[in-house]
Amino acid sequence: MIEKIMNEQEHFSRMAEKWKIDPERLARAERTAGLLSAEIHLDKSMVCLEIGAGTGDLSVLLSEKVGDITLLDSNAGMINVIREKIRENRCGNLHPLPGDPFGQNWEEARFDLVFAVMSFHHIRDTERLLKIIARVLKPGGFFCLIDLEKEDGSFHSHIPGFDGHNGFDREELKKQLTGAGLSVLSNRLVNEMKKPGPDGRERSYPLFFMKAVK
Repeated sequence: MIEKIMNEQEHFSRMAEKWKIDPERLARAERTAGLLSAEIHLDKSMVCLEIGAGTGDLSVLLSEKVGDITLLDSNAGMINVIREKIRENRCGNLHPLPGDPFGQNWEEARFDLVFAVMSFHHIRDTERLLKIIARVLKPGGFFCLIDLEKEDGSFHSHIPGFDGHNGFDREELKKQLTGAGLSVLSNRLVNEMKKPGPDGRERSYPLFFMKAVK
């Protein structure tokens, strides 16, 4: 298991430098920023948390619309790129946080908005994580999730040691959200990602959007 985790971490460390200049990833971040802006009334008083922030493109785009954003990511390469982007864009309200959500000292509700985009499927114990999210959200705070619809495992066939979820059954995930004390307000397909499958042929992978409130 440790070897699998290290292989996956090494993969994303290598990808961090490529992702920071990938125009398609930036275009997806812009679409996601538009979706969140349409779904949530963003304002400068809001304190936010992005789980699995990657290279930080989405939070950079949202930085002028909210107060503070904590960018949590477990990969050192991604955190380094986030710090570069904060300096380049002079985003003083963005705060990188290395580590995973299970290793943080979450003592009190502090966030108005928590969001995760294409990172949740890397978390094995999503039920536990949703309970943490519910705990750190302020009353009336929102959790927004964009991730993969259930797929056949081909999406991550190129990642050494991948040990996450092959997308999600949305009804099962909805039950976990409800069990954590959150009320689901939106649950729908919003987009798709196209990428080569194991056979080299391009495949489409549907993405869903969920919005819940505490």
